[in-house]
Amino acid sequence: ALISSTTIMAGEEIIVYKSLDQAKDGRDALAKHMYERVFGWIVKKINTNLHPHKSRSQTKVAEIGILDIAGFENLQTNSFEQMCINMVNERLQYFMNNVVLIQERKIYESEEIPFENVDFKDNMNIIQMFEISKIGIWPSLDEESKFQQGTDSKFVERLKKNFPKGHAYNPLLTFARGDRIGFGVKHFAGAVWYNCEKFLEKNRDTLNKDIEDVMKSSKDDCIADLFSVRKGDTGTISNTQYNIRASRKVPGLGVSIRAKTDQGGLQGMDLGRTLKEKYGKVGKPTELIYMPRDSKTTVSYFQKSISQLLSKMRHADSFFVRCIKPNLQMAPDQLEETLVRGQLKYNGISEICRIRKDGYPSRILIEDFIKRYKPLFSFKQSGNKDMVKTILDGTLPVGLRDKYHIGKHKVFMKESVNSHIERVHFIRQKWAASVIADGLKKNCEVQKRERLKKEQEERRKLKRNKRRRTLFGISFFLSSTWSKT
Repeated sequence: ALISSTTIMAGEEIIVYKSLDQAKDGRDALAKHMYERVFGWIVKKINTNLHPHKSRSQTKVAEIGILDIAGFENLQTNSFEQMCINMVNERLQYFMNNVVLIQERKIYESEEIPFENVDFKDNMNIIQMFEISKIGIWPSLDEESKFQQGTDSKFVERLKKNFPKGHAYNPLLTFARGDRIGFGVKHFAGAVWYNCEKFLEKNRDTLNKDIEDVMKSSKDDCIADLFSVRKGDTGTISNTQYNIRASRKVPGLGVSIRAKTDQGGLQGMDLGRTLKEKYGKVGKPTELIYMPRDSKTTVSYFQKSISQLLSKMRHADSFFVRCIKPNLQMAPDQLEETLVRGQLKYNGISEICRIRKDGYPSRILIEDFIKRYKPLFSFKQSGNKDMVKTILDGTLPVGLRDKYHIGKHKVFMKESVNSHIERVHFIRQKWAASVIADGLKKNCEVQKRERLKKEQEERRKLKRNKRRRTLFGISFFLSSTWSKT
């Protein structure tokens, strides 16, 4: 099957030998599908083993999901894989922007502060350009992939026709002149040029039927199992509603095997379906139709997978962790500023910071605010909010007095307000530090004078005592001398 293909015409079996390149392509495709199905089986087993026991099925169980995906990519040569990765990031960026806005709105409402709508870099037009029915990039690629005579260049021409000059989405696309097969997309993180060679082949992602039949009839029950089970909606057997097998166990794998018939077919719920049931009625061959009726493309699996992912994320509390690579050499103590800036832009962190900045980014608990800034004034007010208002109105110039809000528990301030009051606080601290320093200096000088005075007094006292002892010694000597004479 790797070196030849078999077709039946007029009841006669015809064997066509493949070229070396075709055989290599078949080998690579088989390896890819083998890896994909084994990986899917492993994921399915892990999820099955981690799933709560049936005895707890009636109780609510908390779940934690970890999503680890590649970031935005703009390589020297970008292909179908980069476009899929970048579209995932487009969808997640849109989701993250909305999550941030929703969280911001909840915080404002809980503090009884009016929420002002914040304009953010909406990338929904890019998402719609890819997904819009019939003329979008994904539907166009799927449509072109159905035809045997479809080519990558025809796909690009179809896009040019669907998005002519004057179309709302045309400014987001760039088409090359000359023989280059590709197009550019203005993503939220920057423009990316995609080389469309092998786009249709990668989207079809089909395994040669002869090779597939060989794998299904393999003497290795595990291999036959993996290639017989139908994929789920997301294109993997890790998320399929179909059983793998049901009659006996494969040693070491823990999966069930269905009994084989005399003809070698697999009996059972899904594996026993005939080709007619799987692929529909077999009609007269036509050169237009390339794929079976219910065959799915990579794009269709991709879109279904993204939809399921976002659906789960919408019903969960999402937390985002953005990883920044400091340098390409993976060396310590080296920071490449250009690389880091690019990642901050591509990861959407810069946009999130801008959204926060357009609102009230500085938020301090009222108690902490008073504790920090109370030394700026002497107060007669007893209420905490009155103290906060006195501090701010007494510190801020007129132009900044409308750029803060006092909530139920927190003080919300624009960056300019926070910068100004921090500057005043710093000046007051500096002044207080100088006053304290002057006081300490004077105190040290007084203590020094007193110490010197005390030392002088001690020295005078010592001199007096010494003189007294000397005089006493002399007088004692003289008196003893006189007494002898």
